[in-house]
Amino acid sequence: MTTTLANVRDRLRTRLEDTSGSPLWADATLDDGLKRALDDYSQWSPAEAAPTFTATAGDVTAALPSEALRVLRVSDPNGWGIPPQHGDSLRYAADEELSWSFFAGLLRFSRPLAAGSYTVYTLAARTWPADDATAFPVSDSDLGLIIAGAAVYALEVRGVQEWKRGALPARYSQAILDARSAYASEWRERRRVARSTTLRSTN
Repeated sequence: MTTTLANVRDRLRTRLEDTSGSPLWADATLDDGLKRALDDYSQWSPAEAAPTFTATAGDVTAALPSEALRVLRVSDPNGWGIPPQHGDSLRYAADEELSWSFFAGLLRFSRPLAAGSYTVYTLAARTWPADDATAFPVSDSDLGLIIAGAAVYALEVRGVQEWKRGALPARYSQAILDARSAYASEWRERRRVARSTTLRSTN
């Protein structure tokens, strides 16, 4: 069964004990928390993507989708790999080897490109679902991390709102501390597993 955005939001409400007919948190607030947690997760575990772009003869730059975080490899229209730039800045010299650099969403090439379709292999931010019925872009095994992070955000937002009306009850302050601790614990567990896997692979 596909886990959709609506499913994840419902799980977050359950985590917050906010499943009554008059919820404390609006869907938009919960979505903001899920988006923040997803952004953090993307930095740790980005998605793989292979966007293409069509060059006109003479182009020396190409824009990539805003989700692209890092470029791994670029292939020309014949499928041959174009190496990344090393050393000095690109000079656009006719006799220079074709290579690329990536900065601020833009690929820059050392000399003009031939016309054709180029493929760029990237690590990218995970895309926010288009609607409630769209699959959430995280494996089920890591949804606990996302929900824990979103719970921290939701409690902090509510805490600010309550603080404006007066001092926070001790139980509410403790709830925020517990949520932060749970989120930190989720991260520690994943980093421990990642480190253990890395150590095993080098043996």
